[in-house]
Amino acid sequence: MVNEWLCMQLAGLYGLKVPGCEIITTRNIKALAVERFDRRFVDNNRWIARLPQEDICQKMWF
Repeated sequence: MVNEWLCMQLAGLYGLKVPGCEIITTRNIKALAVERFDRRFVDNNRWIARLPQEDICQKMWF
């Protein structure tokens, strides 16, 4: 988890577009919280829109 967080921070420093992330603790368990890339607030933050996406299997008809 710390490795993933550190890699995200370094990638951001090198100019790559990365989502926000932080290490959180809940019920004495540490976890990596990453900002979603497939949802966006729209219409003055009144509702959340799903952003369409395809993975390589869908694109290749698998």
